[in-house]
Amino acid sequence: MTVHFEQGRLIVFDGGEGSGKGTVLRALQQEFPEPGAIFTREPGGTPLAEAIRGVLLSDLCKDASAESMLALFFAARADHVQKKIRPALRSGVNVITDRYDSSSAAYQLRAMKGFHLRHLFTQMRSVYCEGAIPYLYVYLDIDPEEGLRRVANRADSNHLDDREIEFHREVRCGYREYIAQHSHKVIDASQPIDVVVAECLGVMHAALD
Repeated sequence: MTVHFEQGRLIVFDGGEGSGKGTVLRALQQEFPEPGAIFTREPGGTPLAEAIRGVLLSDLCKDASAESMLALFFAARADHVQKKIRPALRSGVNVITDRYDSSSAAYQLRAMKGFHLRHLFTQMRSVYCEGAIPYLYVYLDIDPEEGLRRVANRADSNHLDDREIEFHREVRCGYREYIAQHSHKVIDASQPIDVVVAECLGVMHAALD
């Protein structure tokens, strides 16, 4: 049974393409139903953030710079935190999100070569994510070539998914680099999906029960 804490816990699930994250989160949602926990996603989670998501994943942003992408992601994140994540946490509800600041670090700072934006990223995280700092990052780790093979025929791919393999390798390095600085758990996503789900369930129970 999920425990209600005086302050809810924010847990981030992240991973590269083909890591099985969607399948894992659907299983977790059955195991940890509302009102003890809410599930959300980034970019998205509120009407405004979902509208920004539509822009971010459209071809309008296909050639956008790291600066532009980081600004848009944090605009969506600010609304998400203010209107959904922080109120839930303050009421003692646990929040599980599909992606969060770790994705900005991996994609914009590392894979898109926005190294010069690290100080700005830190400042925006401090201001926009105040009161919504993750308790735990769970990273589903998979070799990018294997992950992309798994989703080769997926109909809902976007311009980030469709980039060259080296881009995805950099994303993986960015995730590893960022979560190493925080409380985290790495799951080997190359395993059969039922094993991955079972391990993620175990991590969640340890964090929330």
